[in-house]
This record gives sequence, C-alpha cells and structure tokens, in this order.
Amino acid sequence: SGPPLHHARHRGAREAQGAILAYLDDDTLLPPTWLATMVAAFDDPQVGVVAGRVEAQWEGERPEWLAQLPPTYLSLLDLGPEPHELAANEAAHGCNHAVRRDALFEAGGYNPDSLPPRLIWQRGDGESGLCGKVRAAGRRLVYEPRAVVKHRIPAARLTRDYFLRRAWLDGLSDSFAEIRSIDKVGYRPRRGVINVCLSLLKSLRFRVNAWRYPAERYAMLGWAHYWRGRAAHELRVILSPSLQRHVLAS
Repeated sequence: SGPPLHHARHRGAREAQGAILAYLDDDTLLPPTWLATMVAAFDDPQVGVVAGRVEAQWEGERPEWLAQLPPTYLSLLDLGPEPHELAANEAAHGCNHAVRRDALFEAGGYNPDSLPPRLIWQRGDGESGLCGKVRAAGRRLVYEPRAVVKHRIPAARLTRDYFLRRAWLDGLSDSFAEIRSIDKVGYRPRRGVINVCLSLLKSLRFRVNAWRYPAERYAMLGWAHYWRGRAAHELRVILSPSLQRHVLAS
C-alpha cells in the first residue's frame, strides 16, 4: 500500500504555487470546462471550499438492491441543478472538490482518510472533516453542479461485500468525528463504553430487521455494519492510549 491519501493531498498543497487547490481522483473523467468552472466559483473571497457534482460511469451491471444504499458509498454527489451553499450535513467529495489554499492551511489540513489496511484504525473523516473546520472558521462552502466529473465504477465495486465494507468504514470515520466533536475536557472512557454498547445494540437491531423486512434487506445490513464499525473503533480508542491520542490530535 502507498502513503495515505491525505499525505498526498498535503504534499500537493505544499508544492502548489496557486491560491486554489483542485483535487480529483485517478478514476474520474472530466470535461474540458471543469477547471474554469471550479475556479470561477471562488470569485467570492469568502468561499473556502467548492464541491463539484459526481456522476457515475458504470462499468458493470448494477444490481437491483443498489437503490437501497446511499450514493455516497460510491462517492457520487448530486445536490440538484443549481449552485447553492452546502448545508451543515453536506460535504465535498474527495474525487471532485477544490479548496482555497490559505483556508486549507488555516484549518489544519485534511483529517486522516483512505488509509492502508495496516493503519485502518487511524482512519478519520477526510474531506468531511476539512469542510467542518473550514465552515467553523467562517468560510463559505458551496456546491457547483456545473463542475461535474464522471466517476468510474468498476464491477468489483458493485458487490455486496464492497458495500458492507464501505458501511463499516463509514462507521469508523463517524466514530472518529464524534469523539473529536464531544471532547472538551478530555476523553471519558466510561462514556465510551456506553457508546460501544449502544452501537452494538443498534447493529443487532438492524441485522434483525434485515430478515424482518426483506425488501430493505441491504439497507438494513448496511446500517448493521455501520454501527458495528462505530462500536469497533470506539472500543479500540478506549483500549489504546496511542489511538486515543491520534484521534484527539490537532
């Protein structure tokens, strides 16, 4: 495995000479107007982050149950045909976004993301975390649907195992974000134990519902894996002082 994704993004930011940093993934296809459209969205000096639209370039047959799962599991983003300010629960996707360079450094950069398997417990909330920090600094975050890319979706990603793994990873990322958001006076393991128990109960409930509601089986299994991921991550944080320091670090 190569270096973590956020390391590569930070290296690019340090080397860049321009005021705006535009990021893509290596499996995206874009029109020739993409860069000009993305840059134009920064005409307002208060804009810190621009999220572009992400459409699918399907390279395999889509299973029927795909509609039960959120498009974010495939890094797809469509918030409508008009540009607008991102809501508090919305964030840019890593495969199509841009950030003002000084806003990136002011916010402290991206939180850990897309780590190799041996470092998976150090996973954070990546560009979602960055968007939250940029918003907290008083900058605007906008959605620009005309800055569109096609995200190639190979057949290997259209499997049950891929989506359940992605749901579990989302649980890890959200556990990271939640622990950081509530920490004011130091992490409290006792509260963490309660969170682990609640997450496991939610995971069990969704797994039972997967059999009770067969029409929504994959959605329920996704949530079961998500809450299992949250429980597993916070349990690791409780048991590992070094992981706890990592999660709470600046």
